[in-house]
Amino acid sequence: MINKIAFFRSSSSISALEQYRIFGPLTNAGMQISEGIKDGIVDRDAIYESDIVLFQRDFSSHFDWYLTLINYARELRKPVIMDLDDDLFALPSDHPDRISTYYASGLPALLHAILNVDGVTVTSKPLKESIQNLNPNVWILPNYFDDQLWQFRPERTKSPDDSVTIFYMGTPTHQPDLRLISPSLFQLAEEFGSAIKFSFYGMEPPEGLEELTSVTYQPVQTYNYVNFVAYMSEIEADLAIAPLCDNRFNRSKSAIKFFEYTAMGIPGVYADLAPYSSVVKDGYNGMLAQTMDQWCEKIRLLIEKPDLRNSIVRDAQESVKKQWLIRDHSSEWLDVYKKISDSARKSHVDRSNILESLEMIVNQQKEIRDKQELINSLNETKEKIISLEQKLSDKQYEIEETRKVLISLLLSKSWTITRP
Repeated sequence: MINKIAFFRSSSSISALEQYRIFGPLTNAGMQISEGIKDGIVDRDAIYESDIVLFQRDFSSHFDWYLTLINYARELRKPVIMDLDDDLFALPSDHPDRISTYYASGLPALLHAILNVDGVTVTSKPLKESIQNLNPNVWILPNYFDDQLWQFRPERTKSPDDSVTIFYMGTPTHQPDLRLISPSLFQLAEEFGSAIKFSFYGMEPPEGLEELTSVTYQPVQTYNYVNFVAYMSEIEADLAIAPLCDNRFNRSKSAIKFFEYTAMGIPGVYADLAPYSSVVKDGYNGMLAQTMDQWCEKIRLLIEKPDLRNSIVRDAQESVKKQWLIRDHSSEWLDVYKKISDSARKSHVDRSNILESLEMIVNQQKEIRDKQELINSLNETKEKIISLEQKLSDKQYEIEETRKVLISLLLSKSWTITRP
């Protein structure tokens, strides 16, 4: 029987990822979660007392922690599971995290972890297909909606003369997705003018849109998911959009925005891709769009038909309550963890040579990063020294000028006469 989980994460607060993947389902399943990192070190007692050891994708980039965890778990014959919600190997070239190389240095460690763990849990079928060539023990645990955190808001009643607010929320990493449908937003703004408004959370609006109609923008306020839910619950909007570029990375995502917009009482127009097309029935509990014309058509339809907006909200909330509540599916986590635990007792393919090579790669990358950080620190120190030398030179010049003025004053005829 699996009752206690040792969970390892690098963040200090519970993000959306951790709420959807770990704390929400495991709490509903009645499992006890022990934090694996305490005071900046791996808590071996948490591993010893656990039935399963669990960590998420980013944790492996803390390679020393990860190696300590997995080696000690192996000594105790504890099954080790990694949860993965994004295909980080498939980041498209125009993705902001690919451009900034945010995940690049951690990919060898991630590959090491995928090859090494007893099982990988993922959010979707496309993501499973991407990962199972590296580790055959991949299990799908979809994201579900936690109605203990969210309260379903009813549809809005508005006067036909009131302006319609179009809402978008997403982190700056979704720039390519929003840019994809920007021409449609400009076209609608030109068509409806002041009859519509745009509200953006987390992502800056397309430049120039504010010249056509009212546009508001709110940067990300929090990454703590409980605080995020409280903030979103106060948002007032009439319809929402969720565009996605068609690529392998996005097709591996899940329909979280559908759950959140639905809970907020806002009907949505969603990208006609796997994350949404698997849960959204076009025209019933949401709208699906792919081409620019379709985005304009579907958004225009919701702008002009308030009754349709209300019926979509009602049907979307009903579909979430029937199919996607986390409390109705939390037992899936128990079932999958038991299967992984059972398979961990069986023999596996020997990957020790590959893992050893990857470990050496990760350690060499770390040495490069450490050296680069040292170089950056020395460069900053050098710049500070140059700045201080310039200030010192300026002060010396001021002193010299002051000395010349003083000598001139002391040698002046007026000073000689008045001195007695």
